[in-house]
Amino acid sequence: DYGLYKCDPAQAKEVGKTLGAILRDSLEKGFLGSYPLAILSSGETTVKVEGDGEGGRNQELALGGSLKLKGLRGVSLLSIGTDGIDGRSPAAGGIADGETYQRALEMGYPVEEALKRNDSYNLLRKIGGAVMTGPTGTNFMDLQVGVIT
Repeated sequence: DYGLYKCDPAQAKEVGKTLGAILRDSLEKGFLGSYPLAILSSGETTVKVEGDGEGGRNQELALGGSLKLKGLRGVSLLSIGTDGIDGRSPAAGGIADGETYQRALEMGYPVEEALKRNDSYNLLRKIGGAVMTGPTGTNFMDLQVGVIT
C-alpha cells in the first residue's frame, strides 16, 4: 500500500525522501519484486527557498532521497529536468546513492546543511552527483528514476 508514503507533493526534498523510503523498503522488505528493478516517476516539484545556496528542484529531490538511502548498496535515485536546466545552476539535475550522505559528511558539508541552505548544486558537484547535460531545447517534464541492482 503506497498510501503509507505521504509527503507534501510540491516540496522537492520531501518527494525525494518519499522515493528514497520506497526504494529502501523495497530493498529491505522485497515488496516490489525481484531485482534489478527501476521505479519511474515524473512531475515538477518546487523548492521553498530559505537559504543562499545554488541548485534546483531536481538536485534538492536527489539530496532529500539520500537521507533515506544512506548506507544502502546497489540503490540510486536520479532526478533530472528534460530541459537540461535545474534552478539557478548549470546542472540538469542530481543523482544520489547509498554513499552520498557519507561522502558529504566526509567533505564537511552534511546533506542536512545543504538542504537547509538550498545549496544542493555545490554539494552534489563536489561529490560527483551533479548531472550536467547543458540545455536541451525542450521542456517536457522532470523525471525521477530509482534503481535497485
